[in-house]
Formats: sequence, structure tokens, C-alpha cells
Amino acid sequence: MTQSRIQGANRPFAVYVGLFVITWAVYVLLFYRHVQAFGEDSLSCAATNIAVRLTVWVLPVFLMLRVVDRSEPLRALGLIDNWKRGAIVGFGLSAFLLAIALLRFGWPHDIGRYVTWNSILSTSFGIGLFEEIPFRGFILQKLQTRMNFWLANGLTSLVFVSLQDGSCCICSRRHWPSTSSSSALSGGWCFGIQARYGAASSATAPTISFRLCCFMGGDQRIQ
Repeated sequence: MTQSRIQGANRPFAVYVGLFVITWAVYVLLFYRHVQAFGEDSLSCAATNIAVRLTVWVLPVFLMLRVVDRSEPLRALGLIDNWKRGAIVGFGLSAFLLAIALLRFGWPHDIGRYVTWNSILSTSFGIGLFEEIPFRGFILQKLQTRMNFWLANGLTSLVFVSLQDGSCCICSRRHWPSTSSSSALSGGWCFGIQARYGAASSATAPTISFRLCCFMGGDQRIQ
């Protein structure tokens, strides 16, 4: 019998987090440069990025929920029961962020040169889904079964920054933590609050908001 809630953090969860971090580090160090060889603006690069993210970031979460927790993945992640509220919160915050960005920076110039297969398929549409499901959808909820929300959100944000911003620094040969680390940390923290209080533990809201943030920022990280 499947359940609708995520079960408590346990040894399989600790193994999952460890393998997640190690697998992504190996990919970044050994394989990502070969993906870049396709050309970062090419459809081949975008398709490969999407396939890797689905395999390393999303599929293990669904397997953990289905096999270990014996839960229905979409329902446990809050993508069924709370998706309407999550969508409203996500689009509302996105509209607010877009208005702030336009007031501060104005309408972007020469936007056409930033529109590529990778920027549309991977950055603008895919990256929110790929990142919010494992972090705010799964890891945050798991940690909350062992500690209070604020500590769980802080730890989730640290893991998020380590993988996302750290991998970017490795590929660009910059020191970590970088100047963007604080922004990534605060962004992850805010998305966690949004998932917890704004959308009743649904990953829908931060997924939508993250997509817009990546689109507005041009996202120079690993796609």
C-alpha cells in the first residue's frame, strides 16, 4: 500500500545524499567538458543536459519515494494535492520578481543573442524542475522529519550551494565560495520558505519561481 507522505530521514536517505553529491561531482569533473564540446548553444548540449539532470537529480528521488518510502512520488512531493496553490504562489512571486528586475535594469537589450536551445529548454524551463524536486521537494521534507524547519532549510540550502555553485566554480576554475555563493544560498533559503509556508510543502511554487529567476539572470551556471 502506497502512502502520500514522505517518510522519516533514515540510513537509505543518508546514502542517497552521499551518492547524489559524489555522482554529480564525478560528472562535473570528468564528463561535463565533453558535453560542452557539443557547443553550449546547440540542441545536442541542451538534450544531454536534460538527460543527465533527469537521471542524476530527478529519477533517484522518484525511486527513493516509490521503493524505499513506498509513497506515491507526485503526491509526496506536493505536486498533486497542492499544485494549484503552489502555481498561484509561484506565478505571483515570479510576477513580483519580474517587475523588480524591469524597474532596476530595464528591458534587456539585444535579447536575441541569449535565446538558444540551452537557454530555453534547459535554463528557463528545465532547471527549476530538476533542482526543486530533489532539494525543496525531497531533501528539505526529509530533514524536517528529524529537525525543525529552519535548520532543515539551512542544511538543504548549503547542499544546494555546494552542488550548484561549487560545480560552476570547478568548471570556470574560480575559487569557491564565490561571489555568487551568497546569492545562491539566500535564493535557496527563500525558495525553501516559499515551499513550506507559501504553498503548503509543495515543490510547485519554488519550481516556477526558480525558472523565472534563471531566465532573468541569463544563468551562467552549469545548465
